[in-house]
Amino acid sequence: IAPSVMSSGDELSAYYRSAQPYRHGLISDLCVPGFLNKVLDEVKNNSKVTFKESDLFRVYQSIDLANLSPGTDLAKSMPSLMSLRTALYSDQFRSFVEKAADLQPGTLTGQVDCAANCHTRGCHLLCHDDVIGTRKVSYIIYLTDPEDAWSDEDGGRLELYESV
Repeated sequence: IAPSVMSSGDELSAYYRSAQPYRHGLISDLCVPGFLNKVLDEVKNNSKVTFKESDLFRVYQSIDLANLSPGTDLAKSMPSLMSLRTALYSDQFRSFVEKAADLQPGTLTGQVDCAANCHTRGCHLLCHDDVIGTRKVSYIIYLTDPEDAWSDEDGGRLELYESV
């Protein structure tokens, strides 16, 4: 996690509290420059994905990263991804998110759902509310190819709508 992110908790919290139509935060440069490119390369070259489809989504998804055991051949082939997972699961980052999202300290646990989803032509994720069990926070980290600049025309941007 970039040091500038960890020092921006008050700014992120203010943004979160005033965000509409739902409280949300946006962290533009989560990691140090180039790090997420390494994660993307590792995921593309080493991760196996499974096609999944329901009435809500059509996507290729990796295993839940919580099930990726350190020391296994797969984990060893993706050291940057494992570092990202460690950072996201850390007490320090959870405390940072709790503060930014106005949650009581200790609200977030070590139980984190995290997988890599690949959206190719025809894949989608329909509007949904992300209310699942005890989930308190949802996040998306976009891993786009730096060689092929992403644009709005490509689709895939998170859009938040007021409920009716």
